[in-house]
Amino acid sequence: MPRLFAAAALCSTFAFLPACHHSKMHDDTHMQGEMQKVTHAICVLSATEGNTVTGWVADNADDRNIVFAIQDGDIVNSGNSTTQWNNARAAMEQLDGVVPYAVVRGNHDIGSQFDLASRLGNGSPYSQQSTLTGHYENPDHDDWDMRNTYHTFEAGGQKFMVLTVDISAGSDVVDWANQVIAAHGDHRVILDTHAYNYDGGQRFNNADDPDNPGHTHDESRDELLRSPGQPDAIYNGASYGGQDAQTLWENLVSRHPNIAIFISGHQFEDFDQFKYHLDEGVNGNDVYEMLVDPQHMANGGDGWLRLLEFDPDGETVHVKTYSPHRDEWDTAADVYFDITLSDITRTGDFNGDGIVNAADYTVWRDGLGMAYQPEDYGIWSDNFGATASSPPGEVTAVPEPTVFLLLAALTACTPFS
Repeated sequence: MPRLFAAAALCSTFAFLPACHHSKMHDDTHMQGEMQKVTHAICVLSATEGNTVTGWVADNADDRNIVFAIQDGDIVNSGNSTTQWNNARAAMEQLDGVVPYAVVRGNHDIGSQFDLASRLGNGSPYSQQSTLTGHYENPDHDDWDMRNTYHTFEAGGQKFMVLTVDISAGSDVVDWANQVIAAHGDHRVILDTHAYNYDGGQRFNNADDPDNPGHTHDESRDELLRSPGQPDAIYNGASYGGQDAQTLWENLVSRHPNIAIFISGHQFEDFDQFKYHLDEGVNGNDVYEMLVDPQHMANGGDGWLRLLEFDPDGETVHVKTYSPHRDEWDTAADVYFDITLSDITRTGDFNGDGIVNAADYTVWRDGLGMAYQPEDYGIWSDNFGATASSPPGEVTAVPEPTVFLLLAALTACTPFS
């Protein structure tokens, strides 16, 4: 069945499409009780099959305090199918003006229509979302502006950023993403891309496998788990001019202390019954990598979505799964659980290049009064010399006192923009 689109809604609750639905409840009483304990939610939709799912999100935005929705790729099954794009656009229109959202291209969306104003490109309702703060500008293709975007908003007393990474995103996009995330160090960041985790939680990895000469890690995995002639390794980002997930982890995800969650689709999440892949960034922060894609289940996914409900403590997130099609909640352990987010700490690496040095001072100075405040200077000076490989709190070098005095004098002479 064509995958019409995948989306996520943010309202102190996140919503994702689940896997392994084997413990279900029609009674929503216990869920309504839970809602009294959260401040907002984010909803993640994948393979939503039309208006029913997005309509449910829009209809329940106020009651469940859904503040944002996230789509994780394969909006359509055929990137050149006008009929499928018409259906997908009609589904997304249910959210326009009600719940802001972010979308990202999957491999099935590659074709002639994603970038059109009548779809999700420049001039579309998507390009006019109230939360859309910026995008990567490709110097050769200004019609590609909506492929890599970032969205910011506040909910439950916290600042959030959702940043999308296109399946074909190369090193230039990754450099842009590093700078954007570093410039929003006080925002909790959720990343969204299409192909990142396998159905068991491992990341796509296009590097050579030393234990299986002549094969990449992905190809080795395919040999173990896939039928002959049906490899999945060819569908990682590296196959489309982008970076595979392991490279993306090393070059982007692991570097920032404010990245909390990474959402992806593409793989059939119902196989291995895992909740998430948990890893630790170089700054000691936990990163929860969640696969949301139930398309292999009955009826093309049955409209299962994932909700992320944020607790008033600002760190606890209640992950839940619901199907508007079936009017059922799934309480299986792999799709109904809590996670605890790390505290956000700023490192002083304001340009996101993995080291705190004089270049970061320039970024702070130029953004003073906008992205940065005077107190951020102290964070930079306390961490001067730290690198992405340094243990949290450890620095490799400290400027001479005279350097600090000079910089302080420059600061005093720097007018606010």
